[in-house]
Amino acid sequence: MMNGQKPAADHSAAGFLFARIKVTSTCMRYTCTTAITQEGKWYVARCVELGVVSQGKTIPEAEKNLREAVELYLDDAPRKRRLLSKRAPMITMLDIQHG
Repeated sequence: MMNGQKPAADHSAAGFLFARIKVTSTCMRYTCTTAITQEGKWYVARCVELGVVSQGKTIPEAEKNLREAVELYLDDAPRKRRLLSKRAPMITMLDIQHG
C-alpha cells in the first residue's frame, strides 16, 4: 500500500486480491473496494462500486493508478459519488461448472 498504509481488508482467493482503498476527492473521503488480478505481466485493479479499472506492473502501482483514476472519475462525475456506499459490499465466490 502507498505511504506505508495497509488495506482495510486483504483477502486472497482464486487469484483475486481484495482491498479497501481510501480516495480523497474535492475534500470528501471515500472508501471503495478493489479487486486486483494478474493478467500476464500486469496487475489489473477494479473499483467494485464504480466499475473504474486501471493497471500497473506491480500491485502497489496498480493501486496507485486506480486511486488516481477513481479521483478523476469522481471529479468528472460528481453525481456518481452517491454510488459509493459507506458499507463494504459483500464479495463472494461463485463456482460454476459449464459444458
